Amino acid sequence: MTQDIAAMFDKVLTRFDNLEQETGMLRALAERLAQSEAVWLTIGKVIISDLELGSVLTTVTQVINENMNVETGSILLLEPDTQELTFAEILRGDQKQFAALRLRAGQGVAGWVAQNKQAVIVPDAPRDARFFSAIDSQTGFQTRSILGVPLIVADQVIGVIELLNKREGEFTNADVSLLEAIAAPVAIAIQNARLRQQLDRQFSQQTDLLQKIERAKREWEGTIDAIEEGVLLVDEQCRILRVNRAFASWLNTTPAVLVGNPCYRAVHGLDAPPSHCPHALVVSGQGQARNIEYEEPHLRRTVRFTAYPIRAQDGGIIGTANVLKDVTLERRLQAQLIQSEKLAATGRMAASLAHEINNPLQAIQGCLDLTQANLNKPEKQTRYLTMATGELSRLATFVQRMLDFSRPAKGDRALIAPRALVDDVLALTGKRLSQARVRVQVNWNDPLPRIKGAGNQLKQVFLNLVLNAMEAMPQGGTLTIAGRVVEENGRWVAVSFEDSGVGIAPDDLKNIFEPFYTTKPDGTGLGLAVSHNIILGHNGHFTVESAVGKGTTVTVWLGAEE
Repeated sequence: MTQDIAAMFDKVLTRFDNLEQETGMLRALAERLAQSEAVWLTIGKVIISDLELGSVLTTVTQVINENMNVETGSILLLEPDTQELTFAEILRGDQKQFAALRLRAGQGVAGWVAQNKQAVIVPDAPRDARFFSAIDSQTGFQTRSILGVPLIVADQVIGVIELLNKREGEFTNADVSLLEAIAAPVAIAIQNARLRQQLDRQFSQQTDLLQKIERAKREWEGTIDAIEEGVLLVDEQCRILRVNRAFASWLNTTPAVLVGNPCYRAVHGLDAPPSHCPHALVVSGQGQARNIEYEEPHLRRTVRFTAYPIRAQDGGIIGTANVLKDVTLERRLQAQLIQSEKLAATGRMAASLAHEINNPLQAIQGCLDLTQANLNKPEKQTRYLTMATGELSRLATFVQRMLDFSRPAKGDRALIAPRALVDDVLALTGKRLSQARVRVQVNWNDPLPRIKGAGNQLKQVFLNLVLNAMEAMPQGGTLTIAGRVVEENGRWVAVSFEDSGVGIAPDDLKNIFEPFYTTKPDGTGLGLAVSHNIILGHNGHFTVESAVGKGTTVTVWLGAEE
């Protein structure tokens, strides 16, 4: 009986011991749950209220320090671009020591945790193959044990929490559970903070970009507004995208009023682009820049209108940049200069002109004297009067040619036969060339196509070239005038004036078209300069070949119209 009571008493004592152990375990579990709940509450507040990465990391380290009794640790974040782990936060110690440290995927215990997406306890770190001792060597810290837990969001590792050297005992599964409880919301908080950081960075970049665009826009507008010429940017639908103040002032309006309107209405005052519109030619053509100079009634001025293509990245034309220069005053001055040069050319022919007029007058005087002496002989009177009439007709023709040449040119363009221009010039200069012992030879490949131009202006150019050739042969010589068609980068009528004179030195040759540049003691230096401007105004050009002592060939190139 006594033995039975003793056995029952032992069972009761054992049961009490078991109950005490279970109670302790339940108490510990309750404490862990309470601890976890507190951790979740703390970190949950961070997730809800704080999106600054630095603040999130600081809060997390405080939570870990309060709940995990370790010597130190770190939060490492995985860089998306390099897939390297960087030390974002240190629990205790100098953060600067870790600023430049990087761990590759799989390198060190932290690298292993990130690569395998699982927690790990390393009780004896120096003996573990995964341990990366270089960090201890650099920092002077001595690692004994490690607890590592991955930071995972949507099955993607974004970092690792690594704790070193538990102060009391070894790391346990309970420590793993608590740290994983910390890591789960921390990963979300860090990811949200990084997304916020990325959005802030993108917003800042976009803000900077918008500010740069706005600054560039102001600078661009300031630049084109400083340009005296009219500037328009026009799209392929002929809508004005940008326009400067200079052009707007021509129409007594502002750029804002013109933007969005059709360019043909603003520039030409029309409801559709005219056939000569450079913008329309560029957009519909091959895309080369187009240039035209004309009198625009809508703008009440003469303009030089140049359109440059604007291309997209694929090379397609999406619009034009147009520059309109007011050349009204320039053309007036040029016309005055041309007229002055005409008078100068007339002066150069003064002696031969007097001779051309005096000879017919003397012949007429002689015929009249003979008529008076033969009043009783009607047949002789008729003969002498007929001769006088012929001389008067020749004199009238010559005077008319001189008037046509010397009067101010209207600049009207018409189709002209280039041979007729040459013949008129030779008729004016024939006597002077003969007196200077210059023989004229004309080599003409008839029939040549006609050219479009202002006859008086082109005649002035040819006259200047003939007189220059004559003056280059002070001892006489040969002037060869040739005309031909050339098919090269277009269709051209080429009229060349070749003399057998003294030639032009190379240093002088490059300057012959410069205003006021002359090698003649009594020259003005305007003849070739004016001629050059006239030919440029006809969309033509000059070529010059010369050799000292052998002669010079000047060729005028004009576009063929037929």
